[in-house]
Amino acid sequence: MSTLKNNIPEFSGFVNRIMELKGLRFEKDVAELLGFKPVAFNERKKRNSIPTDRLRLFCQQEGLDFEWLLTGEGEMSRKGEEEKEIKEKANRTDTITINVYAMAGAGMPQTLSDYEPIETFNLPARFAKPNITPIKIEGRSMEPMIVDGAIVGVDRDDLHVVSGEIYAVWLPYEGAVVKRLYMGSRSIILKSDNPNFPEITIPVPEIGQDHLILGRVKWVLQEF
Repeated sequence: MSTLKNNIPEFSGFVNRIMELKGLRFEKDVAELLGFKPVAFNERKKRNSIPTDRLRLFCQQEGLDFEWLLTGEGEMSRKGEEEKEIKEKANRTDTITINVYAMAGAGMPQTLSDYEPIETFNLPARFAKPNITPIKIEGRSMEPMIVDGAIVGVDRDDLHVVSGEIYAVWLPYEGAVVKRLYMGSRSIILKSDNPNFPEITIPVPEIGQDHLILGRVKWVLQEF
């Protein structure tokens, strides 16, 4: 059933779709997922003021079609379309131009990157996949493995932790960061390759592994 009234999407429409998609029980959980306090979210609901910028970011991270999330019409996922586009480009050339994003900062919803790209980059076509987000690294915490200014490909679908591998993770006080992860019996240890940066120990019950891991780093492009 369409959620359109006079061509204006209903606030409750996208809320219900997110709740069903993510297995959430309450609207306050949707508010938290999108980075809102419940009171502010309820005020938006009363005015039918849809946070399109937050929803576009959510769609980018989840591989969803923005119009489907707003209206419930059309195809839910963009992955098939994106895979087709990438294959067509790969058949025409050995490299393709991709968007590169900055890592999401503290205070944003739990997400990997900013919505707007910061630059473009010519990437070997075989590295470009719909589930991989190219992120530009700022800082020296992962040197010498990953230098300041490197571009890393983060696989948003690979959330399984293999001790010693490199992942993008979400820290509430810092935002998205890239660290080497080690699993303990009741905690996850985040380590920098640069010994000048201290390790971080996070009890799993405090955040939950599913809310900590944003994706696994699959490739690194950089100049030494």
